[in-house]
Order: sequence, then structure tokens, then C-alpha cells
Amino acid sequence: MRPGCTVFANACNSASAQPLLGDFVSFGWELFVKGAVVYIGTVGAIPTKFALGFAEAFYGALNGDANGDLFRAFFEAKRASVSNDPMHILYAIYGNPVQVPS
Repeated sequence: MRPGCTVFANACNSASAQPLLGDFVSFGWELFVKGAVVYIGTVGAIPTKFALGFAEAFYGALNGDANGDLFRAFFEAKRASVSNDPMHILYAIYGNPVQVPS
């Protein structure tokens, strides 16, 4: 993984902490430690159809109105998903909005 990258793990529970040997670990945190600047994942199970729609909305916004702004694209995708299904609340983004990949 290249330091400073963005990771979009569009999979079930990819942003939640999981118990492991008496401690909690997080896939997202481990990627931050390895150098990711922005991490997008979910805190619960996401149906495939919804995950595909969210990804399309995210990348559409990223390449469109958000003009490459990851945080704006994320919130645009959540806003686009609001009327369709409440599953959008399970998506989380971690990162510093000032320090984003170029």
C-alpha cells in the first residue's frame, strides 16, 4: 500500500472494531497505521445491491460535482442514498479533511 492513499473497503463491518484475543482491532485503523490518509468502510452488514449503488454514487460524485474532494463525494453519496434506504447510516469515513491524497 502506498503511503497517503485512500482505501474504500465497501464490505460488511469493514470500519468497525472487532474483538481479537482480549483486545479490539479495526481494519481501518491498521490501514491508517500503514499509511492510508482516508479510509471509508461500513459498521454493519451491507447488501450487495446497496453497496454497488453507494459505490456508484460515491465515484460519480468524486468525478463530478465533488471535483475530487473525497469528503464531499462521501457525503453526496450518503445524501443520494437517503431516500432509497437507511443503510447509508452504516457508512463511515475516517481521515483528516485537511490532509487528503493528491
